[in-house]
Amino acid sequence: MPEKNHYEILRLPRSASSEEIELQYHELLYQHHPDRNTGDEEKAVERTIALVTAYRLLSDPAQRKRYDFQVSNPLILEAQTKGMKLLKSKEKKEAELKFIEGVKFQGEGESAKAVEAFKSALKLEPDFPEASYNLGLIGALLGNSNFTLDVLQRALKTSPEDPNLLRLRKNTFSTFMSV
Repeated sequence: MPEKNHYEILRLPRSASSEEIELQYHELLYQHHPDRNTGDEEKAVERTIALVTAYRLLSDPAQRKRYDFQVSNPLILEAQTKGMKLLKSKEKKEAELKFIEGVKFQGEGESAKAVEAFKSALKLEPDFPEASYNLGLIGALLGNSNFTLDVLQRALKTSPEDPNLLRLRKNTFSTFMSV
């Protein structure tokens, strides 16, 4: 998930139009520009950078679409395989460690390593819906919605009612597959 909510930075709802985004950006930029905030230039520069970053992302339709998808589908940070902790097999315990490794890699921006870690977790424990979710999410964020849908289809065979998997599938279709 993104560190800062760009809509909050611009003080706008997610439903804001591109015109509203532009107007609000210019108004806030005028208010917080370092030239207008002498005596507190450092804070004004930080705020201006945040405003510019938020505006650039939200004013680009493709980037905004990807950002909205990411905000609606956050990475799952913690999960355990099914079963009682003391009675879990070696494979299930290793799958949980691979899951943690995948989350760490994704947090560090190393998506390729995260994908491999989540794939390893699923190889060890195929019925691990959180690993499937995170793997599918990364696929979508990397622009491979077909990969995401394949991962989700396999996961939904063993966990057909999992709300995270169902939501991610729905959001993938509506965001990346609709015309």
